[in-house]
Amino acid sequence: LSNNRIGDQGLQALVGGLVNCNIEQLYLSHNSFSVSGLRSLGSLMQRETSLTSLWLGRNAINDEGLECLIEGIVNCCSLQTLNLSINHSITAVGLTSLSTFFRSDNCCLEKLWLWGIDFGDEGAAALADGLKGNKSLTTLQFTSDGSDITARSWAAFSKLLCDTS
Repeated sequence: LSNNRIGDQGLQALVGGLVNCNIEQLYLSHNSFSVSGLRSLGSLMQRETSLTSLWLGRNAINDEGLECLIEGIVNCCSLQTLNLSINHSITAVGLTSLSTFFRSDNCCLEKLWLWGIDFGDEGAAALADGLKGNKSLTTLQFTSDGSDITARSWAAFSKLLCDTS
């Protein structure tokens, strides 16, 4: 369903049709969702237990929309892959909301894509801090081009990667 620009109304209709459905992968990149659409997707994630991959790149997701999504996925124990790439309005605030998910006992997220999000030093620090203690994430992909990530944040990631506890 990527590249269809289904918008919030289309997403809400889709969510209604997916209740009690055993879908494992949902590709919704490049569809122009706002907070209301992500809120409905979050509510689906609270009930849906079979979804393992969710692709939401290029949707103009902002911090508030990400927070609505996180509220829904924080109790999801099946989501293994999340792609939020090229959602340029996500900042350190949004990345901090991911901490709730990373620290959840239900978190089994293995892969997180954040390409094309210029979250800078503050966002990198929030991400590294949020991942402390997370045992499931094995792949984190993002670009640092133009993100102004300094040695301090790279050191936080280095410490995180070297922690074997």
